[in-house]
Amino acid sequence: MPSLHPLHSRPSPPNHFSAKRLLTRALMAVALIGGGSSLLSAGSAQAVAVSCNTDLSWEVGDKRISNILCSDFEANLRFAQGGLTYDFGALFDPLPTAPEEGWIYYTLEVINPDPLVNFTKVELDSDCDDISGGACNVVKDIFYTALDVSDTTTIFANRSTGDESLSSPNGEQVFGSITGRTIYVLDSWAPAAPAALSGIENVYTQTSEVPGPLPVLGAGMAFGFSRKLRRRIQGQRVTA
Repeated sequence: MPSLHPLHSRPSPPNHFSAKRLLTRALMAVALIGGGSSLLSAGSAQAVAVSCNTDLSWEVGDKRISNILCSDFEANLRFAQGGLTYDFGALFDPLPTAPEEGWIYYTLEVINPDPLVNFTKVELDSDCDDISGGACNVVKDIFYTALDVSDTTTIFANRSTGDESLSSPNGEQVFGSITGRTIYVLDSWAPAAPAALSGIENVYTQTSEVPGPLPVLGAGMAFGFSRKLRRRIQGQRVTA
């Protein structure tokens, strides 16, 4: 099967006070305080809190996330938009007291009627609390055909078998290319003691323009949205 070839990767700080964790906390706070959907700031981002193992779906911008299935873990989940960039993330809070193998499986769709609007890029990022040793490894598998999820106990067995696969070891930020208007995503992890996974961030970039109140970012800026927002949040010392 073809695999995603990382265009770039870089390590993240080995603690849960990093800028990206502040971003995740800020977006989650916006989603929860807003009671479903609200703006982080005018023209910046829109975030909604989502949940696992329900029949519900959520729409942000011209994207729909649905069929979110999760293994047994405690985390806050949110789906957010900024221009051409869409972000789905998990914040494990409180942190697991021991390494826990887990997974999240979901469907992500373009609902814009314009057939030229497709997914093009994906970023996988993670937070690994590994100050005392151990290791974290988050694997993203993207399938262009839905998995058989009638037996959820077998979902983890599909790890590293996607039409496209990407790996974020110990908090590295990695990038790749995808295609299509509907994708089925499996994020899975298997930390080694004493490390624990504290957060996951998935950023998807699309082609064409997004209608709505948010300004459209240029194609070259779209992929840098999350990192710029992290720096701004860190500079303002925002905590949630």
